[in-house]
Amino acid sequence: MFPSSARAWDAATTHAGLTEGAALASRLGRVLVDAYGRPLGLWEPLTLAFVGDDDRGARILSRLAKLDPAGYAPDRGRLPALGWLVAGSIAEEIPPGRDRNHFFDPSTGRGLDQGGFLDGMDVRVAGALDGSGSLRGVFTGASFDGTGRASTEWLTADDNDFALARFLDARERATAGATPEEREHALAEALLDAGALLHVVEDAADPAHARGDFRVAMLERGGRLRRFTAERYGRVAVPPPAGAAEPLEHLADAIHNRLGTGLADRAARSLFSDGTLPGPSAPPSPRVEPGIGAGGYVAGPGVPHLARWRRAGDDVRWDLDEKCLADYAAAQLPLAGQGALSALAHLFRGGLTVEGGAIRNGDVALRSGRLRIFSEDGAGRRSVILDRALGLVEAGDSLADLPPVVGARFAAVVRGVDSHGEPIVLAGQWPQQ
Repeated sequence: MFPSSARAWDAATTHAGLTEGAALASRLGRVLVDAYGRPLGLWEPLTLAFVGDDDRGARILSRLAKLDPAGYAPDRGRLPALGWLVAGSIAEEIPPGRDRNHFFDPSTGRGLDQGGFLDGMDVRVAGALDGSGSLRGVFTGASFDGTGRASTEWLTADDNDFALARFLDARERATAGATPEEREHALAEALLDAGALLHVVEDAADPAHARGDFRVAMLERGGRLRRFTAERYGRVAVPPPAGAAEPLEHLADAIHNRLGTGLADRAARSLFSDGTLPGPSAPPSPRVEPGIGAGGYVAGPGVPHLARWRRAGDDVRWDLDEKCLADYAAAQLPLAGQGALSALAHLFRGGLTVEGGAIRNGDVALRSGRLRIFSEDGAGRRSVILDRALGLVEAGDSLADLPPVVGARFAAVVRGVDSHGEPIVLAGQWPQQ
């Protein structure tokens, strides 16, 4: 039976391991303590409780209900902070058709483009046969047809329930919510959104997703790299990030940027996928030549077994065997983890501090923004005591003075745009717990 959709790393094993590894290597735990007063950091229990007539909330709860109750699903709406991040990384693949929007080909600047109504008919039929699509969808085009939005666009798409704007809204409410329950829900929601965004970034390290190869790598060959990686590493043995977080001007830069250092840039430039091996229709890079003799391997930077070749008369046939898959997984997983770490650092960059009775900006300059300061009573309810617009703000600038009330608790949040034009939320509360 054919797979119904275009999937890169396995969600419940590889993505969970990559996201968890990035979180443990990040400063997120410190942010949860300092900015949100969560003393246990990544291990702080948080409750997600969508209320009212909220279609998005219903969709998210439906996705969470499909998670494995033994390892990832919330218990009566409750998980530790790290658990919400990992749950979001898995939920990004529910339903499976969301993965169609996880492709980015740097050579074209486009997402998955192996369909159209007629060209994608075989893809829709496969989806109907295995139950992921309907027979009606085969003829109406409603089921997966081999096309999708570029992953760089999906990060901010209006119809993405876990888009960047959703994350920023939740982060803002995690400080601005009137009650402790509202703020706790919002923080869990922000972590869930962040995990889903990390999933999209991590997928860019898969060569098939960086080379637009759904038909062969996914549909015909069944996602061999995905299966191999899940079986070899599971969740707990996924390698840690290759290095420290790299600064990003924009979240999408983790996938593709003008310097060619994004995950998709590197994978497309350096590796093959089943459907883009050397041949007349292959992408121009990497360029390889077979050796002398009946067969062997060609190597690439950091990959001893880039591709296997065999002579058949005058023809040379190329493929990716288990040695190649092992090298690809060993090379790409640490890079995917570093990409996730960089994305996580970007999402939670900056901050607010108090010095000399004044609230100060952290290390991220702003073009503009809106500052709100809240006082908190003994029951944990917050009310606005200052609301003002901000112009250009440099790192370390004073934003406002705190009222001189002994023993009072205050919180502040800034929703704005940083010096690169990227939306940002900054948060802080005092005194710290």
